[in-house]
Formats: sequence, C-alpha cells, structure tokens
Amino acid sequence: MNAVIPTQLPICQIKVGERIRKHLGNVKSLAKSIDEIGLLHPLVVDINRNLIAGRRRLEACKLLGWTEVPVHLVDLASVMRGEQAENLARENFRPSEIVALKRAIESSERLAAKQRQGTRTDRNIMSKLDTEFGKSRDSISRRLGTSHVTLTKFEVVVKAAEDEPENEKYRALVEHMDRTGKASYAHRQLMIAKRRAEIDNMPPGLPEGPFSVIVADPQ
Repeated sequence: MNAVIPTQLPICQIKVGERIRKHLGNVKSLAKSIDEIGLLHPLVVDINRNLIAGRRRLEACKLLGWTEVPVHLVDLASVMRGEQAENLARENFRPSEIVALKRAIESSERLAAKQRQGTRTDRNIMSKLDTEFGKSRDSISRRLGTSHVTLTKFEVVVKAAEDEPENEKYRALVEHMDRTGKASYAHRQLMIAKRRAEIDNMPPGLPEGPFSVIVADPQ
C-alpha cells in the first residue's frame, strides 16, 4: 500500500493516547474557523487509527458535531522500510506534523530494534541498539521529505512550545512555522527569546567601587 492514504474516518474510531501536548489553546476559535472555511489540513493517523497529529483539529470537529473527519492514513511500517516515501513527501505535511511523524517512526523503530535484539540488556547490546537507531534516525528526515537540519529546527521549536504551553510566543512560533512551512525564522526567534530569558534571569552584578562608606553585618 502507499505510505499515505487520504480518506475519511469516523471520529469514534480515532484513538487518542497519552499526548505530549496538554494545553490545546482556544479550540472554540479553531472550531469557528473550520466551520467557516472547512478543515484545510486533514488529521494524521496510523493504520491502527492512532492519532499522530491534529488533536486540536479533532476536538474542534467534535465541538462542531462532526461524525467523520478527513485524515491522512499513514503506514508507518512502509515509511520505516523506505517504501513509497515519495508519496509521503508530496503530502505537504506541516512542520508540527512532520515532528509528530518523526516521533512516531522513532518509537516504532526503537521498539522493532529491541525486539530484534531480544531481552538482553548488556552494554554491548544496548550500544548496538543505539548505533542502529542512530543510523535509522539519520534517514527519517529524508523519508519525510526534509533535511536533517531543518527537521531538527522544527522539533526544537515544537518542543519549546510543549515544554512551556503557557508561553504564547512559543506557540505563535509553531503556528508561523506551520503557516510558512519554513524553520529558520521561528528557530532564530526562539533562540533570541531563550537568550533574552537567560539574561533576564541572571543575578545582578556586584556594584563597582570605589566606595566612601562600607557597611558590614557582624552577624
């Protein structure tokens, strides 16, 4: 089968497991937008109906009373084998969705690698697992139709928004990245914001002399 199949799925069949993202933002506003212009970006699910990307869109569609939603059905096993990868690249997934796909593929590949090695936990086996996983990770960006550098920037921005869900600026950077499909601006602005926060949190420097009066606490 192709790596990605556009289709419709009943909402009740989509499984939402433990999610990294807890704060969903203004879902009502998103629902209003979807109601006015439609769902421009399908949800992303695997062939077992597990949601990979699109939790906010899913909740917005529920608010609207939809019973079915358009989805991109992704065969992760096919992508892991490198089959039909060009079809995946042509789907034009948003950066945040590419990050979600990367994580899903990594999770599946790590599990598969452990199963191939059995239950052994000695140092040599774990080292071999890390090496095998590292090699597969290097090829994931290519299968997702982007460069390793760009994918890394995508993930850094997404993770920053996940780690600080109350930070509106970080969330806006993810939205900008998804809207433009580019990483450089959002990643650069994130680095500037983080550096500014580090500077703001630095303790004040000691005053410089000379001083005419010195006050000491004998205690």
